[in-house]
Amino acid sequence: METWSKIGKKSQRKGKRGEREFAQFCKKHGFLEARRGQQYSGIEGEDIVGLPLIHVEVKFYGKKEDLNIQKALEQAIRDADDKIPVVAWRINHQRGWNIVMRTVDFVELFTGEPCQRELFTSVQMDGDEWMEVYKRYLEMKK
Repeated sequence: METWSKIGKKSQRKGKRGEREFAQFCKKHGFLEARRGQQYSGIEGEDIVGLPLIHVEVKFYGKKEDLNIQKALEQAIRDADDKIPVVAWRINHQRGWNIVMRTVDFVELFTGEPCQRELFTSVQMDGDEWMEVYKRYLEMKK
């Protein structure tokens, strides 16, 4: 039987692994400065740094039953300050990253303009597709 201490350390290792893998995913898409926020100093409060204007909460789930995207999105929103909060998630042993964000933030990312309506839903999309939308958003912001 595992003790709570062992379970906590196992969860931490899984979280670090997910953050490293998502940072590699970002680098593959041209964000060469992307890395774990806690990697060097431990004081950067973000899971991933190097994605301008975005706050990323990375979740690496052991199994589908563990999914709690709403809780993760609430955490991202709480920690985002003036950045756009997103959750990057995937399930262990499955390919591809998924991105979840508030609909109002997606509208801004997609159009380059703040959403004029109050929308209380979220958008989920494939990580590769999200990266294309995000790159276009950065071009609009130049």
